[in-house]
Amino acid sequence: MLKVDAIKTCLAHLSIALPITKSMSEGESLAFWEMYIGDIKHLSLEVVEETCRKIRTERGRVWFPTQGEFLKASDDVLRSAANTALRHPVVEVKSLPPPTKKDLEYRKSRLKNANIKNRGLLTALKRLA
Repeated sequence: MLKVDAIKTCLAHLSIALPITKSMSEGESLAFWEMYIGDIKHLSLEVVEETCRKIRTERGRVWFPTQGEFLKASDDVLRSAANTALRHPVVEVKSLPPPTKKDLEYRKSRLKNANIKNRGLLTALKRLA
């Protein structure tokens, strides 16, 4: 099944549970679904399915969501800590080890041999060395 077909299936199940606010002619309906799917097809199928589940179980919801509401709900799904499998993997950044004595000596010798005339810059570099 193609991704767009799977998205249509999810939205069809959602539209059965939550009616669309106004009745439309066949042409209006085709244009509505084309725009709606066009606005959300960049999302992964897993996110669309989870968003449909979330919207279906939302307390107090009686109408089919607008594209903006759907995108907001999908953003919430992506940010949800409970759905870590749907998020991008977190890259751990490790800090650098402190400089060794040899590194410090090298920095001081380079700073001493540098011809820096700006006092503010020289003071800042000395603090780093």
